[in-house]
Amino acid sequence: PETVPPVTLTAPKNAAAFYAVPAAGKDAGWPVPVLVTDYPQAAEQEPNDDPKSPNKLAVPGGVSARFDKAKDLDHFAIAGKKGQKLAVSVSTFEVNSPAEVLVRVLDAKGAEVAKSNPAAPANRFEFTPAADGEYVLACEHLNFLHGPNEIYLLTVVPAGPDVTVAVALDRAEAPAGGATAVMATVTRLNGYAGPVELSIDGDAALSGKVTLPAGQTIAFVPLEVKPGTRAGAYPFRVKATATADGTTVTRYGTLTDAVKASLGGM
Repeated sequence: PETVPPVTLTAPKNAAAFYAVPAAGKDAGWPVPVLVTDYPQAAEQEPNDDPKSPNKLAVPGGVSARFDKAKDLDHFAIAGKKGQKLAVSVSTFEVNSPAEVLVRVLDAKGAEVAKSNPAAPANRFEFTPAADGEYVLACEHLNFLHGPNEIYLLTVVPAGPDVTVAVALDRAEAPAGGATAVMATVTRLNGYAGPVELSIDGDAALSGKVTLPAGQTIAFVPLEVKPGTRAGAYPFRVKATATADGTTVTRYGTLTDAVKASLGGM
């Protein structure tokens, strides 16, 4: 097989993803989308069809994988600690993939102790290891499909106090020197019940922030445009920050709920 040399990339500031252009190899010059994460990442190594020969996956960490042949199964081993709740998530449509992935968690004896819910809006679930030891994440395609586009990103992280943010629209309009508001719905997870700071994160011409008090879930985040800004399109995201037990988590608003609603729940 072709050996691909490692490439060092510098992500744009505050980017969740960006396009990189390879400088060497057969795909030189073709832009490749790259996600930005806070955790170590790996690429799936075949063969890993058997739960007895899984790829090792760091916690916290993620792995990019693909169902590239008929009846393909992928297995990844993680180290679990008794009582430490873990969050397992799979990204597919977020990376322009049509794959539908079922994830099952197997203990040292091969018994299933947890699994994802295909009917859930987001492919994410949590489980708490009953004992220290190795656990295997068994991944399979729900529709038994395969091919170069059937890719997914599997991520496992400790599940602590957290929040998610859903925004209703993918754009906002305001004149130079003026302002508007972006509606955001906040969901608190794993016992977090405190305030959440919401702010506009993006182009230097844009600003605005508000604190969502404890007990409230909907906020209107002010979006202010710097005076003298020329008319045009300026990228921004809604950034959420929450602090619990001395740990600060930062999350960004997504449009998943809005897109699913407009597409009949798909």
